[in-house]
Amino acid sequence: FRRADGLLAPDGLIGAGPDQERRQRGGGGEDGGPAMHDHVSLPGGFAVRCDVAVPADVTRLHDEVHRAAGPVSIVVANSGIARSARFADTSEELWAETLAINLTGAYRVTRAFWPDVIAAGKRGRVIQIGSVAARIGFAYTSAYCASKHGVIGFTRALALELAPRQITVNALCPGWVDTEMAAQGM
Repeated sequence: FRRADGLLAPDGLIGAGPDQERRQRGGGGEDGGPAMHDHVSLPGGFAVRCDVAVPADVTRLHDEVHRAAGPVSIVVANSGIARSARFADTSEELWAETLAINLTGAYRVTRAFWPDVIAAGKRGRVIQIGSVAARIGFAYTSAYCASKHGVIGFTRALALELAPRQITVNALCPGWVDTEMAAQGM
């Protein structure tokens, strides 16, 4: 659940998001998922494997993107895990891991590319992926809801900080998406 891909598209977009679907389909990788290199070329861009809970991985993501494509102007922080548990069964480990990936991961990716966004000026964009759970909450997902509420607060603070520079910072809060990861979290 912890791994995320950095994705660079031709327009200078960098995103960090889960590769959960790809790993769940099975394959030859040592973690049970498909064998995957740290850097994969794609039509019109490339992917970089990155665990946003590991600071050195995010630094490597930044360095590989810069080496391959130079500075970016748009950052999308889209890492996340969602595990369902009654609060009484929510361990310190589950709580810490969820916040490390969903909230601190968004911070790390945004922070790594912050100088690029600032240098892009009015073209700079930061997009955080929240959740409808950040707006209304759901039972049995206290760690997830708390982490995504944090993403909204983080987004609002950055938006106010960058508004004088005319750089936009937004959060998308999708509702339920029928994926294997979501089904496992039920």
